[in-house]
Amino acid sequence: MTIKKIMKIRDSETFGKANIKHEDFFHGFMPERQAVVYLNNIGDFLVRQAVKSNLDTYIITVCTESEKQPGKKALRHIPIVHSRRNRIYYTYKFGFSKASGLIDYHRRRKEPVDELGSVLLTPVSRAPWQFNHEHITRVKKLGDGAFGYVSLGTMQKGLFRKHKVAVKTIQGSVTMDENAKLYEEAMIMRCLDHVNVVNFYGIASNEEPIMIVLELAPGGSVEDAVKNGITNGKPVTLENRVYWCLGAGRGLKYLKSVKLLHRDVAARNVLIGRKNEAKISDFGLSLVGMEKKEHKLKKVPFRYLAPETLQAGVFNEKTDVWSFGVYIWEVFHNAQEPYSEIPDNLVKKYVLKDKRRLKNHVGDDYPPEMWTVTRKCFKTDPKLRPSIELIVNEIENYWDELNEGILTFKIGNFFSSTSEKRVISNCVLSDREKPPMPVK
Repeated sequence: MTIKKIMKIRDSETFGKANIKHEDFFHGFMPERQAVVYLNNIGDFLVRQAVKSNLDTYIITVCTESEKQPGKKALRHIPIVHSRRNRIYYTYKFGFSKASGLIDYHRRRKEPVDELGSVLLTPVSRAPWQFNHEHITRVKKLGDGAFGYVSLGTMQKGLFRKHKVAVKTIQGSVTMDENAKLYEEAMIMRCLDHVNVVNFYGIASNEEPIMIVLELAPGGSVEDAVKNGITNGKPVTLENRVYWCLGAGRGLKYLKSVKLLHRDVAARNVLIGRKNEAKISDFGLSLVGMEKKEHKLKKVPFRYLAPETLQAGVFNEKTDVWSFGVYIWEVFHNAQEPYSEIPDNLVKKYVLKDKRRLKNHVGDDYPPEMWTVTRKCFKTDPKLRPSIELIVNEIENYWDELNEGILTFKIGNFFSSTSEKRVISNCVLSDREKPPMPVK
């Protein structure tokens, strides 16, 4: 339809906010494949930001009856055309000075928004986890991830309260595909709930840059802690290292239970929470499902990949177990780079053809029990590589032994200092006296 045939509707005949981005049905840079999830009934609709450009380009996504299969539902994506010369927004027959006025008019009058008869009936409002940018403030950069960087930030809660958070964004010039990947990462995290996984608070996607708002882990990354030998102002102990291995293992065990492959398990991506618990973070490479084959490996951490991944692009639960073994190795080698003596372009040959594996260079600082677990993670044949459940079980057994040793030491010191000479076989300590145990 030419612009001459568009009927201009007066502002007095429409309602709506001056900026469509302030409407509840506006979902910002939500990707098309995510919009599908929220439109279930005929007439359900939402509005998205369509194209990254200097101009505001919007698209209506509406659930309607299929043209090819009557009786079945289909989605249509209808662009809102903005004629700057004529100063109107339109989709079909009518033109408006505001995009929000276009939506209001078609909805109230049940006028079709396209030549196929698509009608807007029920707007799909933003969820509580979809934030406005003005509620999020970035303070300073904390670190880099697979596809972006993380900042310390604050989230406005009510009129007078602010909550410290971590904010993940993409740095530099951003493509629509990169925006879609970041949004999908947020949608993956939204479904996760475990003490050993970083909590997802929400996403701000009405403008750029898109921001994922996450729980702030005050202890920083495990990588920084073991590299610097300090955690929360105290020296890193053997117990800390084992506990962080146990926590990350439990996190991976949980991810497997919800059929999610992390694909980027590393000390830099495991954070330390308020109670010293390890929390898996950065789901930029994660995939829903238990098996995936990539024909070409792009932007992947080669030094952490299993032989079958390097050879054939295979990703599954056993490849995450291999990467977890590299993580354990990092924890007990003070975040030394895996295969640090080998340049990047030779890592694949080093692992596949030479069949070389990471070695224990530190000696007594790497407990034999943990080194045994690590070596099991490095089984070349994935069928012989243990499941994450078995690996976690072995670490739990060692953790229990370690805590029994701490208790014996404390009890021995107590009775030595009081010159008490008797056998302590059934001594039960109070909860306050017991060392902290991880939440199972």
